Amino acid sequence: DEESDSDEEGEVELGFVQAPEAPWMLRRQHFPCKAGGAAAWLDPDSVPRTPDSCCDFCEEPLRFLLQIYASLEERSDTFHRTLFMFMCSKMECLRRDQAEQKKPAQPSSRRYVKVFRSQLPLKNIFYSDTPSRGKNDRPLTTGVDLCTWCRTWRGEKVCGGCKTTRYCSRQHQVEHWRAGHSSSCKTQAPVPTNNSSNTLWPEMEIVLGEEERDEETGNTLPIVPANQSLALNAELQGFEEKQCWANFQARIQRAPSQVLRYCRNKNAKVLWMRPDDQPTAVDISPCQLCGGPLIFEFQVLPQLLYYFGVDNEPDSLDWATLAVYSCSNSCEVEGYAREFIWVQLPS
Repeated sequence: DEESDSDEEGEVELGFVQAPEAPWMLRRQHFPCKAGGAAAWLDPDSVPRTPDSCCDFCEEPLRFLLQIYASLEERSDTFHRTLFMFMCSKMECLRRDQAEQKKPAQPSSRRYVKVFRSQLPLKNIFYSDTPSRGKNDRPLTTGVDLCTWCRTWRGEKVCGGCKTTRYCSRQHQVEHWRAGHSSSCKTQAPVPTNNSSNTLWPEMEIVLGEEERDEETGNTLPIVPANQSLALNAELQGFEEKQCWANFQARIQRAPSQVLRYCRNKNAKVLWMRPDDQPTAVDISPCQLCGGPLIFEFQVLPQLLYYFGVDNEPDSLDWATLAVYSCSNSCEVEGYAREFIWVQLPS
């Protein structure tokens, strides 16, 4: 029944953002959970290339949103495992994405937001098999050259003037030139490590902790409305919307500053803001690599936009939830595998 399903949902971990104790703690050799700034790639040699690095609508480089370190230590090949999320900041592209996400996933599918999974065994060519503990620890390899401006995507284009500054795209080269590289290009001065785009979202650490359980029952509050099994019709639609919103609010109010909910469990349920615009089993395509089923792993809440300082304007970026579904097998991958994401808008 529904109650036992809720019992079996599994522990939900909540993610909260905070300033890191020290910036070095968010470097890739420390396997961080982080939001904003530049991506700390797990596999530094296999950074995705164009068009994976771009919005499929405006074709501009995607901005790094967050990454979650989600090790599956019961397996040797997933000792290190991270999921990375990127998105375009244009609301017009997000609206176009709404129609695309309902289409069957294909290599040619267009998306505004993308999620990549990477995983490594404990013993690998990039990192020591002993834990990193200090700011002087270094990874074993440097990885590919990255864009000077965004510090995230491959820097496959080189400035024709200084021959040292690298870019992922013509757009970032132009932005960097206008931001000051036009005057420093011919001086041959070393590029400062913090000389990057002022359009990056603020970099913050994501700290995970278990969701508080209901004091009376010992269970987390149910997500699924009690009337789920009733036929949806005109008379019930308004009630369902209110009930879904009430459940959403009740769960959020237990920890209002949460920005992420993590629960990699076959019975895990997404905390939806609205009863409509939810994916069906048909909408969630199989893994593009192994063909196996996907399961819900985590969702990103709109509260993150507040911490990023995104303006609350009519055409500002906004969402109700970003729900990520990953391969239930966490199948073997060389470099990075695309996972599935469903975007629900507030209305």
